[in-house]
Amino acid sequence: MNEHRTPAVDDLPGFTPAGKAQPAPRVAATSIEEGVRCDVHAGRRALEIASSTPMRAEWIELLERCPWATTFQHPDFASAWYAAYADTYEPILAVVRARGGELVGLFAGALSADGLCATGGHQAEYPGWLAAPALHIEVFDTMITTLDLSVGRTALHLRYCPPGYPVDELLLRSRHRRRLLARAHKRPIMDLHAGSASQSLKKKGNKSKLNRLRRIGPVSLAVVGEAGLETALGEIIAQYDPRQLRTAGYEPFSSDPRKRPFHVEMGRRGLLHVSFLEAGDRKAAGHVGVRSGEEVILAIVSFDPDLAEHSPNKLLLLMLAEK
Repeated sequence: MNEHRTPAVDDLPGFTPAGKAQPAPRVAATSIEEGVRCDVHAGRRALEIASSTPMRAEWIELLERCPWATTFQHPDFASAWYAAYADTYEPILAVVRARGGELVGLFAGALSADGLCATGGHQAEYPGWLAAPALHIEVFDTMITTLDLSVGRTALHLRYCPPGYPVDELLLRSRHRRRLLARAHKRPIMDLHAGSASQSLKKKGNKSKLNRLRRIGPVSLAVVGEAGLETALGEIIAQYDPRQLRTAGYEPFSSDPRKRPFHVEMGRRGLLHVSFLEAGDRKAAGHVGVRSGEEVILAIVSFDPDLAEHSPNKLLLLMLAEK
């Protein structure tokens, strides 16, 4: 188990339920500190800059050299989320450049009645910003100062800090450190190179469950391509929402009409890994994960409730890991 920490500015939540009204448009702001300049753009202007070809190229280049970057900081993720939630959030884009004009920091976020959040809101497992490693303190300090000027001294809450982010250094050296709070969380990781998944599938209990599923029909793992993505999501949602209603008291997709189009668009942009465990012609379990480099970040797992005793969701994840 690895450990990571979640920094938060003023430690207030940034999740806004769908349907809340947007706040009044915010002003653009600029500040120059410690050799870097930050420009904050809001609303339509933020979207125009974020979607421009030159910015996209710079954004991806910075993402590739930022050691803690994940898919949740990718421009395609931001574009998909902005498009789906345009009527709920006001886009905010903080662009940090060095003296020579090089892009050294970027934060793509949004503002709602509940405050400031990174793109994806509560749906982003590892939200955050990008920075050139050698300047990450300067980038953070200047970015926060400029966001204060633009949107006011609001809260920025990150669900989890991207793995590898130098949180301790930020807490020690940032000029805004008195406003920061970090909590440690254990991060469960499945090692795909140690053969543990194959060994687990050979255990008596798992072999028995697979054999019972085989009585229904041949058991196989099916990875869904782009052409079948929307249909596959519908099948997974049909299993997922009722179980969430029973266990958590709400239906994530049914209660948020923007959530499904957001996931469809992520899939269209190649950001999702979608799969099924099939027993004959039945979808025993389904999985939606977010692709991030060589990792797949677990997002949604569903299963046929009539087959729950066979633990098809567990078997699906083991077979994915084995593959």
